[in-house]
Amino acid sequence: MSDTQKTTALTLVLVGSQGSGKSATGNTILKRERFKSCMGTIATTESVSKEVMSHGENSVTIVDTPPLSSTETLMTIIKHDLSKHQQTTAVYAVVITIGRFTKEEENVLDGLLSKSFMQGRTLFVFTRKNELKDPNYREEERVERWLNSEPTIRRWMREYKIKNYFAIENPSENYDRILEMIDVAVNMNDLQKKENCFEKKIFHGGIPVAAVIPAVVVLTVVVLVLGILYFNCSSI
Repeated sequence: MSDTQKTTALTLVLVGSQGSGKSATGNTILKRERFKSCMGTIATTESVSKEVMSHGENSVTIVDTPPLSSTETLMTIIKHDLSKHQQTTAVYAVVITIGRFTKEEENVLDGLLSKSFMQGRTLFVFTRKNELKDPNYREEERVERWLNSEPTIRRWMREYKIKNYFAIENPSENYDRILEMIDVAVNMNDLQKKENCFEKKIFHGGIPVAAVIPAVVVLTVVVLVLGILYFNCSSI
C-alpha cells in the first residue's frame, strides 16, 4: 500500500508543560529530528507542528503542541489546529518529566484531565527514565517507586482510569517500547470508536432505548390495570 493510499489510524497529540520533553518525545517516535527541541526551561515550540509516520498499513499523525499554560490552551489547539477527522482519532499523550513534576504542572493538568474529550483517550509518557538509577530495583520497580512518590499522578490514574503509561528516554535505545506505545494508542482509539458506534445503535428511529423501556413498562401496567377492572366489572 502506497503512502497516498494509507489511512490515518491515529492522531497522537503530545501535550505537556514547558521542558517536559514533548518535542524530544515526538522526535524519538518519528526516529528523526522534525520537532524543534532543546534542553532547558525556554520554550522552543511556539506553534502546532504535525508529522506523519507509517505504522503497518496505516499512517499516524504526530502532533507537537506549545507548552500548556492553561486548560484553554489545548482546547484552542483542538478547535483551530486539528481537523474534524484528527479530533475523532486523537489520543492525548501527556508528557511529564521524572523528577521535575511541579505544582504549576499539577494545576494545569488537574483541570485538563477532567475534560470529557480526554476520557478514555489519555496515556502518560514519563521522560528522563535514566534519572531513576537505583541498582537495587529492576526498571519497572524503579518507575513504580517513583509513581508512589507522586500521589497526584496516582490519583489521576485512579480517578480518570488512565491505565497506560510509558517511561522512556530521549533519544530511546529501545524502539520496541515506542512501537508498543503507538499500538496501545491505536487500540485506545479503536475502542473509543466502537463505543461511540454502540451508543449510536441504541437509537432507533430517533428514539433512544432509554426512553422506550419506561414507556413499555407504563403501557404494560396500564394494560394490567384495565384487565383487572374489566374482570371485576364482568363479575358483578
